[in-house]
This record gives sequence, structure tokens and C-alpha cells, in this order.
Amino acid sequence: MRKITVIQQFSLLCFGSLVFFAIAFGWIIASSLERNMLMRSQKAMADIVSEEVLKTFAGVDLITPKINSDFDVFAEKVKHLSLGPDIERIKIWNKDRVVVWSDEKQLVGSSNTDDEFIGKQFFC
Repeated sequence: MRKITVIQQFSLLCFGSLVFFAIAFGWIIASSLERNMLMRSQKAMADIVSEEVLKTFAGVDLITPKINSDFDVFAEKVKHLSLGPDIERIKIWNKDRVVVWSDEKQLVGSSNTDDEFIGKQFFC
């Protein structure tokens, strides 16, 4: 049986290292692109929703939380917005970080001052 020379060992080691780094960098780039695309699509959806909400409602409608009968009236106005099947939750916040309206009634009037959480939300 023939022995592998030092040059062949070095070549195999280099080839193995190259394959390993190619796979690692490919994974890093793919995950980075995926994160970037998700952030861009979230931003685009927030812009679309913003335009739709501002077309539908006067600025006064977006100041105070909608409770009791105001909640149902507001829900009727929101119903026509075509937001897509991937929307899990709708929350409309005012500038004071208070939920003005949400598809989950118990969230209306709540607020969250957690900056990390707030940074991922969209405000009207």
C-alpha cells in the first residue's frame, strides 16, 4: 500500500479547511440575508399598514384607547384593511406607547415601556 506524502497530507488538510470555511461562511451569509429580508418585509408591512390606517382614520381617532362601544365602531373600520394572512396580531399604538386598539380587546389601554420591545413595534 502506498503512503500519503507530506504534500498530499497538506493538500487534503487545505481542502478540508476550505470546505469547512465555505460551509460556515455560506451559513453565516444565508442567515444574515434571511434576517435582513425579514426586517425589510416587516418595515414594508408597517409602512403599508401606516398608510392604510392614516387614510382610514383621523388623527383624533388614534389618540385615546377604544373601549366599550368605541371598540366595536373602530373594529368595523379596521375590518376592511387587507393586511394579509401572515398577520398574527394587530395593535395600534399612540405616541405615548398606549395601545389604542387591538384585535385582542384586553390589550387596549395597556402600555409597554420596554425599549427593546417597543423598537420592534410600529406606531401611528
